[in-house]
Amino acid sequence: MAIIAQALAVPTGGVLQSDNVSLPTNAPFSGPWFSFAELSSVGLSILGLVLIFSIWLITLRMQVRRKTKSLMRMSAMLNSSYEAIGEGILIVGNDGEFLNCTRRVSEILDRQVPEEKIPLRESLAKCMGDRLAFQELWNGVGATSRTETQEFPLRGGRGYVSVYTSPVLDDQGVAIARLWAFDDITKRKELEASLLQSQKMEAIGRLAGGVAHDFNNILMEISGNLELIQLTPEQSVSSVRELLEKTEQASDRAARLIKNLLGFSRRSAVELRFASVLPVVERLVQLLQYTLEPSIQLEETHAPDLWFVEFDEAQLQQVLLNICLNARDAILDKQGTITIATENTTLEGQEYVSISITDSGEGMSEEVRNKIFEPFFTTKAQGMGTGLGLALSYGIIQQHRGQIECTSSPQRGTTFRVMLPRATEAAKNKQQQVPQTDALRVDRDFHILLGDDSDAVRHYCAAILRSAGYRVTDFSNGAQVLQAFDSGPKVDLALIELTMPVMSGRETFCAIRSEYPNLPIIIYSGYAFDINDFIAATGEAPSAFIQKPFRRKQLLSVVQGALQSVEPLD
Repeated sequence: MAIIAQALAVPTGGVLQSDNVSLPTNAPFSGPWFSFAELSSVGLSILGLVLIFSIWLITLRMQVRRKTKSLMRMSAMLNSSYEAIGEGILIVGNDGEFLNCTRRVSEILDRQVPEEKIPLRESLAKCMGDRLAFQELWNGVGATSRTETQEFPLRGGRGYVSVYTSPVLDDQGVAIARLWAFDDITKRKELEASLLQSQKMEAIGRLAGGVAHDFNNILMEISGNLELIQLTPEQSVSSVRELLEKTEQASDRAARLIKNLLGFSRRSAVELRFASVLPVVERLVQLLQYTLEPSIQLEETHAPDLWFVEFDEAQLQQVLLNICLNARDAILDKQGTITIATENTTLEGQEYVSISITDSGEGMSEEVRNKIFEPFFTTKAQGMGTGLGLALSYGIIQQHRGQIECTSSPQRGTTFRVMLPRATEAAKNKQQQVPQTDALRVDRDFHILLGDDSDAVRHYCAAILRSAGYRVTDFSNGAQVLQAFDSGPKVDLALIELTMPVMSGRETFCAIRSEYPNLPIIIYSGYAFDINDFIAATGEAPSAFIQKPFRRKQLLSVVQGALQSVEPLD
């Protein structure tokens, strides 16, 4: 550039000289002009600059091409990695609009993502069993920096999915997008359910000795009272009535014992509900009263007006029962006390309902206490425990967003404290009104079909229903019940035992429903009844279910409730 500047500098005066050309001094260009050497130098300089620029441009293009290939390679590697990990990855803009996703998202959700003309949030929410909960999660995180993980059942009972969401940040820490990861956890949930059921069976086994002892006492009381009535027929009516009342009370205790065992042992789907924990604790106490040794005293302390919490009843009962059985084992053959207490409490600004279980047993060292929630850790002799009870209990309470803690020291006993967060809204459960005793007799001519393979139970039910004014036709199997619809008088209600021969209660239910979709059908059984399994097998829930053994008032109340909207048929 210096050469060019020098060449352009024209001094005043003189002439532009060349080997062959000269100009007069009075010409328009009165100053000296460039020499040929100078012009050559300028041209070479410009040519050099062009060459340098071309080389730089070619080099830049090669670098861009290499960077582009590298980025494409990295993008392909990332996409392959995302596909390989098995999770569905979805990238969403801060405005909620779709940016990118892997094929696995559509495979897990069984729905094309994204869908045309449907907002992304609505498209994803439709895949979830709890649509509103997913919408709340989506709206809650928005364009914030929050990271969340939640589990959802898939719509139609197809399985479960874990949803993880996190912001995508730039180098300044500003959220520029949001990542959503969907993981199919159906198999994990199935394994967890099997493990929980196995733990339930282990707990039932630990209860078996006490249950058998108490049940034998109940049977002896019943048979003894009946034998006393037979031995002394000359007794007064009041004496016989007193013995019969004691027999009735004993049978009620047996029924409660079996009901609690069946309710605890049945396999059930996780169902969170808003409720008080007190009824669960009370049922647990009833079960423990039948199984604890006489040397162990059971005490209760409950605070008034406990807050409602959101919990699965079967899982909470399993946690509490497992802790109580460990407390029983800690006391061994000594005299001791187990205390169950409930209260409202606040921890670090969070409101909880606390359930504490305290025993006066041997206690634990700090080393043991630090390991009690580890899977397969146990201090019991080989074959006496799996070491899974407290580990599963810890996992259950964590899933409920609660806390479980233990305080203990040698020879000072142990306290386990289960804390569940207070529910954000009260439950709105519709309560069925139970008819009064004096209203159980009907003055209309209802016809009921009764099916049960047990002669004794069938005759009892038929007698109770007839005494209340119903017309009853009873049969010993489901096939006979179906024939009665074609050959007998019209039917207002069917009362069916679940496990009949020839045609089971489920098969009979389906056959009746297909022909008479509006007919009330009541199912009863001595087995634990899982409404979800029944619906999965039949496609519909029964009008009502009664758990055997049941009493006259319960049977008539359920039948009357099922017939409230039915007009008697001629």
